[in-house]
Amino acid sequence: MTDLPSSFETHLLSLVGKKDGRAILSLLHETGLDIGSSLLAISRQYLGQRRVAEAVFLFKLLVQAIDSPAEQMQLARVYGEICLQMGCPGEARECYLCVGLNKDMISQVCRTFQDDLDGLVEYLGRCADSFPELNLSQEVNELLDTQIQRYWKNGKGRQERQQLFDENLSLIESRCHPGSAAAVQRPSDYLSMPKVLLINGVVLESIAGKWKVYGPGYLATYRDLPRWQLDNKKTRVGIYCPDAAVLWACLAGHQVESQVFYKLGRFIYIDFRVFNAALSAFSFAPLFQGDFVFDFMDTRNLRSSWQRLFYETSNMVPTQIVLLDSRQDIVGEVIKITAETSSHIKAELQLTRQEIDQYYADYAFPRNNERSPRILLLSTRFSTYIQHSIRDLAWGFEKIGCETVIVKENDWEGVDLRQDHIQKTIAAFLPDMIFIIDHLRYEFDFYVHERLPFVSWIQDPLPMQFDDKQPALRENDFVLAYSPGMKEMLRQKSRVMKKQPINVLPVTANPDVFFPIEHCPNRYDVTYISHLVAPESTLFPVLHGWLPPGISSESEKAFLIRLVHVLDELTWNEVKELTVDINITWNLVDRICRQFSLKCSDALRDFMDWRDPLKKSAEFMWHVLTLMKIKPVKFLLDHGVAVALFGNNWEKYYNFKGAAKGPVVNGSSLNRVMNESKITLSFNPSVTYHMRAPETIAAACFMISGRVKEDTISLCDFFVEGEEVVLVEDEFELLEKVHYFLENEKEREFVAQKAYNRFRAQYTAEASCRKVLDCIYGTY
Repeated sequence: MTDLPSSFETHLLSLVGKKDGRAILSLLHETGLDIGSSLLAISRQYLGQRRVAEAVFLFKLLVQAIDSPAEQMQLARVYGEICLQMGCPGEARECYLCVGLNKDMISQVCRTFQDDLDGLVEYLGRCADSFPELNLSQEVNELLDTQIQRYWKNGKGRQERQQLFDENLSLIESRCHPGSAAAVQRPSDYLSMPKVLLINGVVLESIAGKWKVYGPGYLATYRDLPRWQLDNKKTRVGIYCPDAAVLWACLAGHQVESQVFYKLGRFIYIDFRVFNAALSAFSFAPLFQGDFVFDFMDTRNLRSSWQRLFYETSNMVPTQIVLLDSRQDIVGEVIKITAETSSHIKAELQLTRQEIDQYYADYAFPRNNERSPRILLLSTRFSTYIQHSIRDLAWGFEKIGCETVIVKENDWEGVDLRQDHIQKTIAAFLPDMIFIIDHLRYEFDFYVHERLPFVSWIQDPLPMQFDDKQPALRENDFVLAYSPGMKEMLRQKSRVMKKQPINVLPVTANPDVFFPIEHCPNRYDVTYISHLVAPESTLFPVLHGWLPPGISSESEKAFLIRLVHVLDELTWNEVKELTVDINITWNLVDRICRQFSLKCSDALRDFMDWRDPLKKSAEFMWHVLTLMKIKPVKFLLDHGVAVALFGNNWEKYYNFKGAAKGPVVNGSSLNRVMNESKITLSFNPSVTYHMRAPETIAAACFMISGRVKEDTISLCDFFVEGEEVVLVEDEFELLEKVHYFLENEKEREFVAQKAYNRFRAQYTAEASCRKVLDCIYGTY
């Protein structure tokens, strides 16, 4: 190239500096020079001058001009090696990668990441996705191992690992079967090399001294697992995670909002080796954010490990098992053991059934102080309301001389209690009554002798109560309704309960837990105690680009954005009306369409149709219910009233962060907060007499409640409005009443005391339990 005019070289240098590849190729073409040999010569000349950036740029043009892949690769290796020798690893990498992701050049590329663990792992993750059968060469494995050791020895790695391990162990000890926590291998220190790492979405696992790399693509394969028979409620799916990558995919998948795979009755089984190795690699917290179960299986002791999951718990045995493992010996053995476990449970079920039949064949309720009546109460870990309500009733039954046992799932167990577990409890306790909230005898698979009284306290209108295909109630089935309105609804709409005697039993509170505290100072003018759902469960994410599944057009997006703004402008009463009649919702939709020249598609209408309580897309209704709680509070704050907000997620909405006090535990803490408040607010979206009402009244605290359209459980069914309880119609009346009662302390205390007196006389948990026994056995 030295015989070319200096003006040509000057012009060429100018084009290289601008990185104008098209102009360079055009210039070489005009001179009649061979483009390939010219680019090779010029780039080598620049390398000799240690102008590496220019040389690499020209080399990339050269590669594009060469048709032979083998020649491209050979040149890439040569140029890359020269760049490495010149101390330019970044430029060397550019040379290697200009021929594309190539399995044969992985070792060369990895050498360019000498001090960049994140970059090395990201590259290996891409390679793992492109070449599924990739095994790292010894050279690459040693390089990766050296980088990880360096990362570990700098102190930050050990600190992060220890923190993750401690957090995961704390979760497991508090939420898992004791055997899981006991089996955790606690490292003596955090100086040893980890077995599992998560870096930039890539999972690394050390197996027999060699690192296995799982890229994001591999993880996505398991994250987007098929939705196995999700609509079949009797299907219980067990997913076995054989390695750290599948475990992380399940964790990542659980955090994806659109995933409905991880639901009640879904179990995650983690290989024992992976279980221990992963505890210091990534957070297990997502496993505890859903209502499903996880535990570990030890494939080295598969039978004992698998059976422990069921013989020591009341976990349901999966009806379908998904083993994310190619080892057929494990697959076959698990299928065999599962069948044996099911047979064993059925055999035990039959034995306890015979014991129960024998006892209840000549059963008679204890009379004349023969012995204390025994009450078996069924609760659930999936509803704090039911747990607290059952807790208070158990106290009431014990107060009148009964023995009680409460049965609910442990934190490490799935939804529902297994048949044999209930059977064993009945056989051991021999109850005189079974008491449950909202459910009927025929809904349960477990056997309850027909002579054993079964009491159903209906508080929520669930679909099974109105299913005409269900069998009629039996002689010893007893139904209690939450309120007169609920009683009337059951009589009119439920075939199975139409002719059934139904007594009203209002929700109650335990006066040993909720009571007036003498000389308690008032810290708060007004308090509101209620949880909010997280904003991501509402329509607010629409304002930041989120769209529901199946909705994607610009017009649909514009409609949803406008809908959020219009809902925000509605009054408190206008929002409440949306949940009363679906036609009110459709009228709002039509108004938005006319006013802003928008169209509501069929997909949007289906998304907003709140009539089906089992719909998976509930963001619209959650949004409306949330507004029903926050609108009156915001109105008070905007008008200068100090409101203390207790409950989850308040700090995430509007400007409530300053008023949000965080959640308060039901019990003594809740009782103290109410006693410290001049006014306690009650804005339940559907009823005025819910659990917070008797708790507040039992504490002799003054309460203001918001009226509810079609209030089926009305506060006024049990207390006198204006004398014992105060209700408001809208936010303006709320503001007026708040100001009035803050200024009139004696009248406020007089109303609260009258309600307290009536509660103590008629509605305590003890009085409620006497009424239950009276309904079944006459005067007790």
